[in-house]
Amino acid sequence: MIIDRLLKRLPSEEQRSSSAQEAWEASIRRDWGVHAPTEAGVSVDDNQALKLAAVYASIRIRASSIGLLPAYAVDEDGPTKTLPKIVRKPNDEISWPSFVEQLVTSLDLRGNAYVVPTWHAGRVQEVSAIDPDAVSVYRDDRTRRKVIAVNGKPTRPHEVLHIPGIMLPGRVEGLSPIDAAREVIGQSLVAEKHAATFFKSGGAMRGVIETPETMSRDAVKEMLNGFNSTYSGTSSSHSVGALTGGAAYKQLSVTPEQAQFLESRQWSARVISGMIFGVPPNLIGLSADTSLNSGLEALTLNFVTFGLLPTITRLQHGLSALISPDPDRQLRIQPNGLMRADYNSRMTGYRVGREAGFLSSNDVRRLEDLPPLDVPGADDYFRPANWARLDEQFGNPTNSADEEPPAIVEEEPENEGAEQIGEGNDD
Repeated sequence: MIIDRLLKRLPSEEQRSSSAQEAWEASIRRDWGVHAPTEAGVSVDDNQALKLAAVYASIRIRASSIGLLPAYAVDEDGPTKTLPKIVRKPNDEISWPSFVEQLVTSLDLRGNAYVVPTWHAGRVQEVSAIDPDAVSVYRDDRTRRKVIAVNGKPTRPHEVLHIPGIMLPGRVEGLSPIDAAREVIGQSLVAEKHAATFFKSGGAMRGVIETPETMSRDAVKEMLNGFNSTYSGTSSSHSVGALTGGAAYKQLSVTPEQAQFLESRQWSARVISGMIFGVPPNLIGLSADTSLNSGLEALTLNFVTFGLLPTITRLQHGLSALISPDPDRQLRIQPNGLMRADYNSRMTGYRVGREAGFLSSNDVRRLEDLPPLDVPGADDYFRPANWARLDEQFGNPTNSADEEPPAIVEEEPENEGAEQIGEGNDD
């Protein structure tokens, strides 16, 4: 099977440039699992990394969190009334959340995600995520343009969508987080292997029985079997034991080396989840360090802001080209649901928004994922009746330096004497 796959990837004579050859050799190494060993003495690839609970849990949390977020299209007038076709149903075999989970998993493992769209009459009808193992990306030596090859065959620009992760300058592929952190992951794999061997061999002894005289092997075996059968099990817990012949039981504690070994496993899990994938440790079962934060709510906000938003933004920019030929229509993946505060805090915020006049009843219902009300006033904005602008109620209290003060017009006094003289002449 692997040989057939390699033969399919063999480039033709016209394709065999130096860049294409390097990309092809890299794909061969991935297929055969040929990876240089780390300083810890183990090779690290995707399959090995996924055996670590911290790696699997971090990718699962990230992929499922982004996959469950609502997605819709927006244009110049705001959100559109209809969902994009690929959001409603990417293809006949998979749902939108599962499709997004595949893309996020590819980004987290390989640093790149690839989408194959199906076009009809200038519009995308279906989209499918493609296995990164089947794709190689390189820069053509003659045209200096990026080429995406699937199974060794170059594709046209509209046939495969490439969503890269973090990229080095001048490169055409994203960095693989697993390759970038291979030393830390290698140390964790060695620690897990050591732990498995430790527990397989029975772990540390709970204690020893010391005797003043040397005993034969058979006598030692008979004494241990009798001791274990009498004092082992839940029915014998907290019972009082008795030893004769000067024998004494000595309980063994965890050695500093063993304690440090357990701490190193937790440290590796925190480094993998936090530094590599941006997932708070409390989300993968470790204790949360809230000394620098106000609590778990702040940890969640940091997770969405620094752990999920970069990936969400990459997906939005990449998939927007597939939802509509109109460049002004973009895909939006809304993460506000993950940043919701508790119920009382949300209701307080909505009340402030309603009283300040920037939220309507239907605005609040949309934020709470409730259907809009089709009643008069549901989309209107109100403010308290005793609110008024300062310049309307008291006049403008201050004038800016650029404004000229209003001109003072003096009223001319009436000539009362002239009116009296005129009246006298009439008589």
